[in-house]
Amino acid sequence: MEDQRSQLIEKLSTLEQTPRTHSAFNSLASTLNTAPAKLQHIGFLALAIITDIVGLVALLAFNAAATVAKRATNPLQQPETVEKHPLHTAHLNEEQQHLAQRISAGEFGPKPVMRNIIKDLRLRYETVNPVFKALQQAGTLNKNGRGYFLASQGGLPNG
Repeated sequence: MEDQRSQLIEKLSTLEQTPRTHSAFNSLASTLNTAPAKLQHIGFLALAIITDIVGLVALLAFNAAATVAKRATNPLQQPETVEKHPLHTAHLNEEQQHLAQRISAGEFGPKPVMRNIIKDLRLRYETVNPVFKALQQAGTLNKNGRGYFLASQGGLPNG
């Protein structure tokens, strides 16, 4: 980018000045007590910097708009298990999918207990049971008797 700017400055310095721009730079240069060529060089450099800044601002605005549009089409990122096994958890509502994500992440320990989750989160059995069933179908939870354990823990849980 720096090389391109230098090449453009060299090309601009070889161009002939029109009488109108030449006189404008001459009169301003005499007012500022500097050389007209130096003033013209500074003017073109300032114009190049302004052009770069405007381009960067436009790119940032475009990127921000694209990010907002992406969030509007997909407001909540789905839990990892839902992405891996969409058929097993597609029927769950948003609250249940969020709970499935928390259980899968091990937030309730390696052996999540449905009764404790219902009590702690003040949910109903009808809300939590489908989540456990869906996670079992997805292979995230395994059942041992009446209890469940995360499949990522490997093997059967002890006692």
